[in-house]
Amino acid sequence: MRLALNRILWVLALVSTLLLYGTFSFHWIEGWTYFEGFYMTLMTLTTVGYGEVHPLSLLGRIVASSLMLGGVAAVFISIGILVDVVIKLELADTFGRKRRLHMIEKLTDHYIVCGAGRVGRSVIRELRRSGAPVLLIDRSADRAQ
Repeated sequence: MRLALNRILWVLALVSTLLLYGTFSFHWIEGWTYFEGFYMTLMTLTTVGYGEVHPLSLLGRIVASSLMLGGVAAVFISIGILVDVVIKLELADTFGRKRRLHMIEKLTDHYIVCGAGRVGRSVIRELRRSGAPVLLIDRSADRAQ
């Protein structure tokens, strides 16, 4: 789950960086206000294409071109990362559930402990010390670990 969050944050950082790059570049190169630079950057990255806020100089066209390429690359990278995260989460859930069920089906002559609180952990520790197989049931996956 942490990997998924990191990847989503990476995508947000990429898009934010492109927005800042375009906004400040148009402000410094073309002398536009920050809002005009942001608006032009947003139009370029989203490929809406209403038209230029003001006519662009050669350097302004270079910035716009790099934003076009960066925006398209960011979209493809973002889609790839998000699809990868969703697929991995789904596969982990599916295979993890199957593995747990398979392990439970193999258990025989075992003890079932309900709850991994203070008492439950003590019971599990003693049972495992004696070599007895134990099945734990708890609402919290973190406590069950």
